[in-house]
Amino acid sequence: MIELNITTLAHGGAGLGHHEGKAVFVFGAVPGDRVRCRIVQNKKRYVRAELVESVRSLGAGRRA
Repeated sequence: MIELNITTLAHGGAGLGHHEGKAVFVFGAVPGDRVRCRIVQNKKRYVRAELVESVRSLGAGRRA
């Protein structure tokens, strides 16, 4: 499990952050969030992860 800051949205709507030099795509996260996520796919240059917990969310006005 990793913890990271989401900095922007990627094409397709996944939140994008970075961990150990790799791009990390987390569906359900938005810019400004700090999240804990579980890696589900680890490629050479990027990682896909599932959201486990939002540690801090700056997107208070968003809707599910």
